[in-house]
Amino acid sequence: MPIVIYRTKQPSEKLASLCDDCWELPTQVFELEKWLDENKNKINPDEYVADIGFTQRDDASGGGAALSPDSMGIMAKAGMSLFLSEYR
Repeated sequence: MPIVIYRTKQPSEKLASLCDDCWELPTQVFELEKWLDENKNKINPDEYVADIGFTQRDDASGGGAALSPDSMGIMAKAGMSLFLSEYR
């Protein structure tokens, strides 16, 4: 599950599932940005969610992941919200 991207209007539509076995946020953000760049011309403006399910890294001591301005722009243009779902 870690990243699910879906259209929220009815009927809802799942666009992608990324990082099925990876729960680390830095890797997930990298993969989300890659997916956004590869699909930016295929996403018509609507209402979408990119839901990232992540866990805290055992070796975390600060820092982490950051979305680039380009990725945020793609998401804004598409009408995509970002959900961050933290799991144990």
